[in-house]
Amino acid sequence: MIIETKGDTVTLIGVMDKNIWPALQAAAAVLLREHPAGIIIDCGSITRITPAGTGTFADAFRYITMKDAGIIFVSASEEIIRLARATEGVRSKMPLADNADQARHSLSLRENSVKLPEGKSNLAVPLIKGWQTALDYAVRLRRGKEYVYHAAAVIKLPLSLSISHPMPAEEQQAEKDLEKAVALVEGFGETVCKKHTLRVRAAEDFIFRFPKQKVRFLLPDAAVGTERQNKGLMLRDLLLRRDYTVDLFSVRGAVHPDKLNKVTTVYDGNIRKVMQDCEALAKTADDPMIELTALYPVPVPGSLELSAAVPDEGFFAAEKSIKSVSSRFRHIKTNLRFLPVRNYSSGIAAFAEKDNTRLFIVILEDPVYAHSKQIALAMELYYSGICPLLVRHP
Repeated sequence: MIIETKGDTVTLIGVMDKNIWPALQAAAAVLLREHPAGIIIDCGSITRITPAGTGTFADAFRYITMKDAGIIFVSASEEIIRLARATEGVRSKMPLADNADQARHSLSLRENSVKLPEGKSNLAVPLIKGWQTALDYAVRLRRGKEYVYHAAAVIKLPLSLSISHPMPAEEQQAEKDLEKAVALVEGFGETVCKKHTLRVRAAEDFIFRFPKQKVRFLLPDAAVGTERQNKGLMLRDLLLRRDYTVDLFSVRGAVHPDKLNKVTTVYDGNIRKVMQDCEALAKTADDPMIELTALYPVPVPGSLELSAAVPDEGFFAAEKSIKSVSSRFRHIKTNLRFLPVRNYSSGIAAFAEKDNTRLFIVILEDPVYAHSKQIALAMELYYSGICPLLVRHP
């Protein structure tokens, strides 16, 4: 067996009748230093392969997995593929491309970790189902604040495939989505939108390709799913992370931001931030006025009728505060709503459903705690799916 190297390619020539991985690894290591994005192993000139030679592919796959190495095999005959995939430790996971051009294109999109510009505020949105709405709202909320936006095309690979396996159709779609994302961001006059193509096992894994503490994420529903039984803990854990700032946008039923005219929230210490969000959204809408309903929930024990509850001094103080703060915003009309409830979260959710809320905003406290009212409310609203929902950190 002859091993030739040229450019980014290792070519194997002749009969593979034994495990040649030690020699092949040495050649691959040299090329990977010169071509860190990845290299190609061309099998088109292998004339014959024996069962002993298939051990080469088992060792190669272990190396690729352990090092997360960008290595793709090309031009392998059906016999080579059949024998390689019949080898313990390889099966269907061998990263294969039809030809060198397909492999190079796939490797050019490979990005193991994201590098962020220094001294900038960064916001990342994964380009999965619902991303257009999430990104549209995200840019409107932060327009003019000199954010660097990161559009992350997410290619999800099953465990049966190598993480570096070429996915031509998915890669082509990723490139199209990335161009659309850049156009959307630039359409608002924002000048910096970075493009990333990230290969992951689960949609939410794209988060961990970014540096800790340096980026805010806005996840559409598809990143965490909508089944409470299986995903509830994951959603809560994402919102509670201290090393990453993860916001959530439940886009189910969301109106186009140009048509948004009605927002609901809970009156608490973050009411000013909610007003700022509404003001930012209203300025880019067709009708630059948003009606904001701030709920003032009051728990009522089961021994009393809900109608027995009456506004207290706290409510009237909140009403006075809202009038003072809202006078500084030109594009929102704020109403404080007294709301007797049996249960804090389910009572608020019932109101939101009856009121046909267009968008509910929950701003988490800082630091956020696992058993806080905001987390419980966010979970109730998200999994009930009764209205579009924005859950964000301060």
